[in-house]
Amino acid sequence: MEKVNHELNKCKFLINNSSTAKQSNVADKTKYVFNSHAEFMSGYIAACTSITVLFPLNKLIFRQILHGSSFKDAYLQLQNEGFRRVYRGLLPPLLQKSFSYSIMFGTQNEYSLWLRRLYEQSSSTQIKELNPSTVNNLITAIAGGMAGLTEASLTPLERVQSVLQMEQYHHRYKHTWDVFYDVYKTYGFKELYRGLTVICLRNSLSNMVFFTSRSQLKTLFPKTDSSIKNMIFDFINGSLLGAAISTIFYPFNVLKSHMQARIGGKHLTIKETFWLVYESRERNLARLYKGVGGNFLRAIFAWGITNSVYEFSLNKLKHLRDRN
Repeated sequence: MEKVNHELNKCKFLINNSSTAKQSNVADKTKYVFNSHAEFMSGYIAACTSITVLFPLNKLIFRQILHGSSFKDAYLQLQNEGFRRVYRGLLPPLLQKSFSYSIMFGTQNEYSLWLRRLYEQSSSTQIKELNPSTVNNLITAIAGGMAGLTEASLTPLERVQSVLQMEQYHHRYKHTWDVFYDVYKTYGFKELYRGLTVICLRNSLSNMVFFTSRSQLKTLFPKTDSSIKNMIFDFINGSLLGAAISTIFYPFNVLKSHMQARIGGKHLTIKETFWLVYESRERNLARLYKGVGGNFLRAIFAWGITNSVYEFSLNKLKHLRDRN
């Protein structure tokens, strides 16, 4: 009888433990998925805010990049075209950047969690002996690079934006879907991905720098419970990083703009595009940075707004999760 009772108690113990483990796994999985959605949604909100506010300045900088003109000449050109055309082409960047930033922040978080699990499950002694801070930086950087490559899937939206912002196509295309339909029907799916290689390079490298530097720079600011102060600190953090990164990788945007300035014809490589631009700028490397001043100014506000709105939205979503 005692043996039977012992076996019954043992079975109850195993059942209870199994039930607890299942509940724990469900809770962990639910928390993981919710955190991912918070990252995705916060990135989307931040991008929509930033793009809508700064679109006119972004359009002006694009003209500088394409024509190598001064800030004043590009401004006068937009002014002559009229206010009605200032927000022409807003939909593609709004779609592209909102989904792009959502993917950037969301997938970076997903990839980081996945890489962290791989690290914890690894049996390699060499990996386990690495410094924890080095591991964190490596995971953050690799996840950022992978997120950048994932973002590149949205190249068609960036492609359409470039077409709509060019003056010579104002009378040829009426709106976003008109460009999509005509380019796809006439030149095929590949034409929508013109400039993909340079976009992959730009996205992956800039994301690696951004995410590794962002967390480290954040620790330099004082901790506070004030939402306003935190938003100011996040704005400064984003501004400093965004301005520096966009300036360093500015030539990538120059090459991308020139790759996407044409519709149809040969798809130029990065090397071929560089030499074309280099020759057009009278073999002066400094002229590859024509328009960098306006780009620097835009990046200060764009990434300041993006980072502060992102952190604010993320904190609000986490607060809602904790309340529930």
